[in-house]
Parts: sequence; structure tokens; C-alpha cells
Amino acid sequence: AGFEVIGPTGDVEQAMKLLDQHDCSLAILDIKLRDGETSARIAERLQETGIPFFVVSGYLSDAQPAIFNGAQSIAKPIGARSLVNAVQGALS
Repeated sequence: AGFEVIGPTGDVEQAMKLLDQHDCSLAILDIKLRDGETSARIAERLQETGIPFFVVSGYLSDAQPAIFNGAQSIAKPIGARSLVNAVQGALS
């Protein structure tokens, strides 16, 4: 679809390094990462720096970290066309 992708990564530290090294217009986050981590710290940084994000996860529930409350969320599995449409919508 013509987007430049700077990931993916499955851990917080690597995601933070990618954000340090690249300009980012939008992030797509999964809530649950490896070893029981969540992407909440990444979401907090994105929010602090004004980078929009949305969640694509199989873990959408009331028990998710509060930073994700109100974020656009799409449940897995998601098709490629739906994902592209969501990205285009978030960037417009």
C-alpha cells in the first residue's frame, strides 16, 4: 500500500529504539507482547509525542492497561485490506 514500515518488534525496548531512530507518523500496537509485557509504555510515549496509534489485538478487554481506553481498537484476526483501510483512515 506504499507505507514505509519500521517494525515489527515484539518487545518494548526494541520499539523504543525504533522510535528513537525513525520518524513515525502512526503506530499499530498489539497490547500483549513477549514474556507477559504489554505495549503500554510504547503507547504512553506515542501519546506524549503526539504520534497517533491504534490497537490490533486479540486481547481487547476491560482488563487492558488504561492507556488503551479510548484508542481505536481492531480485534484480530484482521485482513490486509481492513488493516490498510484503518491506516489510511487514521492518517487522513
